[in-house]
Amino acid sequence: MRNAVKEFIQSALALSALIIAAVFGISWIMCGYLKVMGLTFELIALAFVITAVQRLIAAVPFKNFALNVLAEYAAICAVVMGAGVALKWFSAENWWMVFLYVGIVYAAGFFLGMVSVKRDVDSINRMLERRRKEAEQDGAN
Repeated sequence: MRNAVKEFIQSALALSALIIAAVFGISWIMCGYLKVMGLTFELIALAFVITAVQRLIAAVPFKNFALNVLAEYAAICAVVMGAGVALKWFSAENWWMVFLYVGIVYAAGFFLGMVSVKRDVDSINRMLERRRKEAEQDGAN
């Protein structure tokens, strides 16, 4: 249980960092300055909600990976859009920005996850190779 809570908090904090980087980066590119520093705490709270939604969706057994990704993306967009409307982050004319922001963060998170998976696979392969060599040496003795 303790590891699950720790993993949840780590995931939420990592997601909040990605969200903050995407929002402030796009704001800096489009406006030339970071005008919404008070937004940081709202984004961190949103990251915790998004992480909880992701955990709930992960509990649903999808047979198709693409369907899982699409369901998760749609749910996250819905959460962000709901928070955006409730907290007046964007106007009705800028609803498309939800898909842009979520898409950037989702893509960055997905590729960072793939890097982590590759690192884990490489580590497991190294351990298996070591065990194979040890077994060969033991067999030769």
